[in-house]
Amino acid sequence: QDAATNSTSRGLYSVHAAALATNAEKEAEKYPYEVQPGVFETDDLVSEVKLLRFLKEEVETTGNQKKRRGNDGGAVTLQYESYSQCLKAIIDLWKDQKAAGKNDHPHPRGDKLNTWRKAKQISEKETRRANNVDRGIGTLEDGYNFEEMVAVSLYFFDRQSETEMRNRATFLLHHMMLLRGESSRFAELADLFTMHFPEEGHSPCPVLIFHSEFGKTTTSGNRNYFATIRHRDVCVCAFGALAFYFFYRFHVSGEPFPDFSTSENWFKIKMLKGCDRFQDMAYTTQNDEIHRAFNACDITSLHTTHAGHGSGARDAELHGASEDSLRRHGGWNMQSMERHYLSKISRKPLRTINGFPAKQGHFWLPRSIIEPPSTLQRKVFPEADTWLERINNGDGCEKTIAAQGFLRLLITMRTIILQDAAMLRRSYPNHRLFQQPIFQDDEYRTFEASLVHACQTTPSPAELRLQSAIPDVSRRLDAIDTKLEMHQRVQMEAYHRENVQLREKMNMMCSQLDRFMSGHFRFVPGSSHTETINGTTSQPNAQSRPTASSTNLTSERPVYYLNRSIKTVTEVWREWSVGLTPESPAVSQLEDEFGASWRQDQAERQAFSRRLNIIKAVNDIAEQKGIPADERFRAAEMLDEAMNRRDWKSLNALINDLKGNANVLNDLSVRKTF
Repeated sequence: QDAATNSTSRGLYSVHAAALATNAEKEAEKYPYEVQPGVFETDDLVSEVKLLRFLKEEVETTGNQKKRRGNDGGAVTLQYESYSQCLKAIIDLWKDQKAAGKNDHPHPRGDKLNTWRKAKQISEKETRRANNVDRGIGTLEDGYNFEEMVAVSLYFFDRQSETEMRNRATFLLHHMMLLRGESSRFAELADLFTMHFPEEGHSPCPVLIFHSEFGKTTTSGNRNYFATIRHRDVCVCAFGALAFYFFYRFHVSGEPFPDFSTSENWFKIKMLKGCDRFQDMAYTTQNDEIHRAFNACDITSLHTTHAGHGSGARDAELHGASEDSLRRHGGWNMQSMERHYLSKISRKPLRTINGFPAKQGHFWLPRSIIEPPSTLQRKVFPEADTWLERINNGDGCEKTIAAQGFLRLLITMRTIILQDAAMLRRSYPNHRLFQQPIFQDDEYRTFEASLVHACQTTPSPAELRLQSAIPDVSRRLDAIDTKLEMHQRVQMEAYHRENVQLREKMNMMCSQLDRFMSGHFRFVPGSSHTETINGTTSQPNAQSRPTASSTNLTSERPVYYLNRSIKTVTEVWREWSVGLTPESPAVSQLEDEFGASWRQDQAERQAFSRRLNIIKAVNDIAEQKGIPADERFRAAEMLDEAMNRRDWKSLNALINDLKGNANVLNDLSVRKTF
């Protein structure tokens, strides 16, 4: 039996080896594994026993091949995250076999595998402590702050070459758009376009957007959309950094302007080019350049290409962006409604991560006060107007949405380049970029002087002055507006609930009246219940209302405590969506309006974090079962029924299951996405 199991384990390893070989062809530098195809059978089916033997006998003994062997000649131990990646790959293989009807084995993630995983996690923690591994790795301190981000940006800018302008754009785009390395490396000009946010404030608000079909969270042909707006500080403006990089390519380095006559001519031109305009920027290049800048600026971080992804998210959260808006901005676990129907752009993180208040209407950019003359604008990317006119008129050009979108982006970038240059030239007058003829032009010098003078003398709008001069008054006015909106919503939801309850009571009375008329039950004098013909009793439908949680809506920030007495998922969902009582706010609204600030202490934050697993499970059920948004209480009822079938008496049992294998979701044929 051991021999047979060993043979099948080797067969499973062959499948994994073939996958590694395919991946190695795509990114040889990132995955330098040597694969020996054809060593084992490839038609074996995945099971828990074979998966365990594969992990123990193949993966664990092989170790980390990207690092040198230890001093004793043994393999460098893999981290738990590496084992998790192997697990995900093999479980995906099991799902494919299951879908094809070829694998009758149960899910490989069974009790034995879970025991092994927990033991690995405990062992890794003990090893890190025994080896005195830096405890700051992976914590909130692992990254960089705003001052360090400015230092890295100027480090690249000060080196005055196309490569360094690319590196600066890469670094800032990763932070502002929460990008992963592969998303930016594989991006092409045809993926870029622009739009404008209306009613953002007193300055026009253009948006840089690109869509990507590459990345860890992008599967099954779906697209992630990444966006940024202009930053309050010109030194760290990702929009401006990319605009200057394109200017350097097409004006300074002499790269030919793209030929838009056919898609074939320009669709493969890279946003961040490698050896040539059609070559991807290599992972090692991207990693080494950021690592070099971090060392020069005395930044200690475990991550390089992924550093902006984490630091940008933390930056936005600290300035008021909610978890859900960040999830949408970074492309984490997008639901089908977001993927197919919404604009996919979450505005709050865009505002906060670029230095503006989270609330709409406060976008004020002094360096955009004066618009450059149109004659001056046309000196930047002068070919853009001609190509756009030819495409719109069908003048010997293939008319594509991508070409129109990218050319409009270049036209928008003209203004950004001219306005940002006026600010940067004061600190870098001898920069190679500003030695180009356009910046020596009298028309530009006149515009620059006017813009600098306007920035120094133009007062900010009245409401922004109020916000900066009298912050307490401004915050209290905002709080009053929010409370009025919340009160109105709570009242409307209370009326809706009362209407639903009234309809339920009417239906119950009609049902009882029908049974009475048909002789199925009789009244029992002196009793508060009815007795059916067969002797069973029926209690009146007197549903006890759960006690409202403590809330304080009169303070600047609402104080609300989750109700600890509720026992069902339906009650959890009601507290989240509409509130337990007419006087209680919906937790979801508190989260949208105030972020984490309404959770006053550690106990409340922990309780909210645990309850959030139930909310996410309900959303998964509703999404995958096709339940409309206004009827998601049905998904909560389904989860209650699944709890009852498992004879769970408390919500804690459900939460612990959801945080682990989510067996209760498997019972409902629902895939966990959180």
